[in-house]
Amino acid sequence: MISRMRLLVLVLAMLIFTLAATCSKTAERPPFLPPPEPVPPPAARWDVRTDYSALTPYVPPNNMYSRLRPGPLPELLPSNDYGMLLPYSGAVVMDNGNLREVRSGFVTIDGVIVTDLVYDRIERAAYYLPLDIMERPAYRLVVNTMSPESSMYFHQSKAAACALDGSWITEFDYVEVIFSDTVIFLIRDHGSYDIDVYDYSGRKLYNTLELEWINDIHPNQWPGSLAYDVSEGYGFVKMQDGTVAAYEALTGNIRNTEYAGAWAFCEGFATVTKNSIDSGDYPELWGYINRDFELVIPPAYTQVRSFQHGWAVVETGDGSQQIINTRGETLFSIPYNYQIELNFDGTGFIVIRFENWQPEAIYTKDLVKIDIPERMQWDTPNVYIRYIGDGFYSVGLEDGLLLFTQDTEHFFPGFSESYYMNNEYFVFYVYDDSVAYTGVMSIEGREIIPRKKDVSITPAVYNDVTIAFIENSNSVWYYSEWAFQPSAYRLIGMDGQVLAAGPGVLSFDQNVGLYSVLGADFFTWLDRDANVIISIPLMSYTLD
Repeated sequence: MISRMRLLVLVLAMLIFTLAATCSKTAERPPFLPPPEPVPPPAARWDVRTDYSALTPYVPPNNMYSRLRPGPLPELLPSNDYGMLLPYSGAVVMDNGNLREVRSGFVTIDGVIVTDLVYDRIERAAYYLPLDIMERPAYRLVVNTMSPESSMYFHQSKAAACALDGSWITEFDYVEVIFSDTVIFLIRDHGSYDIDVYDYSGRKLYNTLELEWINDIHPNQWPGSLAYDVSEGYGFVKMQDGTVAAYEALTGNIRNTEYAGAWAFCEGFATVTKNSIDSGDYPELWGYINRDFELVIPPAYTQVRSFQHGWAVVETGDGSQQIINTRGETLFSIPYNYQIELNFDGTGFIVIRFENWQPEAIYTKDLVKIDIPERMQWDTPNVYIRYIGDGFYSVGLEDGLLLFTQDTEHFFPGFSESYYMNNEYFVFYVYDDSVAYTGVMSIEGREIIPRKKDVSITPAVYNDVTIAFIENSNSVWYYSEWAFQPSAYRLIGMDGQVLAAGPGVLSFDQNVGLYSVLGADFFTWLDRDANVIISIPLMSYTLD
């Protein structure tokens, strides 16, 4: 009897202990009690140690690079031994999975690191024409500088220029570097004419403050216009007597004119006017001069555009538009309330009705009218014809996408839009509510890249031939919030085969014919067959 009582008491005690232990997991410990001593569970062993010998070190993918020399490489030192230099970039992965480029450096095309990630931006030199971007043999280098006004959203910077092969580099003494077709303008101060002018061999030609005519410039002339408005070797500047003067960028020599206004040369012609609204003269009529500064088309137009592929669109006093040639002959005209849009490759033009922005007619370069397909009805609202290349025009209808040329017509039900056509392949969009799907298809209807949500597809064009398509993931705006997705890329051949894919952002440099991949922890250059030629790990800024 006694043993049974003892057993009952023991069981009750264990129950009470168990309840107390259970409550102690949630009950707050009184602050006046000392912290409890750690008591290991009965099965625990305190003498266990982790063996790290079985772990393998991290190896970046396709690690292929070497260094110019051991130790830090803090800057580009002029040399004739580098050969072609390529920029490479470091990146960080943001919380939403996207990549943010942070720093840049130089590597040779053979995979030798010349500088560490010491620049905030490296850009290929280029200047802009009405229909094209012309690359030049130099790089723009930018480094951010700290100031009392600096923040994570705003910072000041200093710029320099260097050769593509690193054979010369300027000082970082400039707020901006502007490239023209013949010279490089290095602006030291936007508020003054303190501009150094270099040629593309890295030789300093002059500083604009040294020019004799610099003090004769009109006080309302913005100093930066000396650099930004230069084309085909010449720029125009307003003088104190109210006329414009043309200066030759290579020499700094000036040529006075009788004109009150002028715009830069394009295809050998510049627009000029003899009277100016600024001086109270009405109307302001424009014409064209040639490179010998001869007036070849007298001022007779209220609005003018630069010549493109031998044509220029001009507007007369009654609001009508005309197409003229370089001899000033009128090739085509339309009345007021219509507008002419020239094709970007000079193959023809579209006539647009102003009142509803609807297409009225299409013409070839030979002024042959292209018949509008019967599928298009002019009473359909918001019809817009887009020229997309290779002689093809695109128009999105309510029931699908229509692509047509002077002789052919192709209809793709359910498609919404296209903006690019080359080698008989086109990039298409399909809009479903707020979601955009993108893909690539041949004009015969063969799907090259199946439609995919929230990606951008761009062609890789080399020597005017499309060699592949680049697909990068997008972050898109849905109603009132961003829909983020990790950065990822695919390189897809013209047959639809995936040549390369992975995390990061892919781009194509048509100047050197190479692809670059900015990954989360590496940077890679690929050749046109997607073979790795350089791969640089980015686990540190010095790569030592």
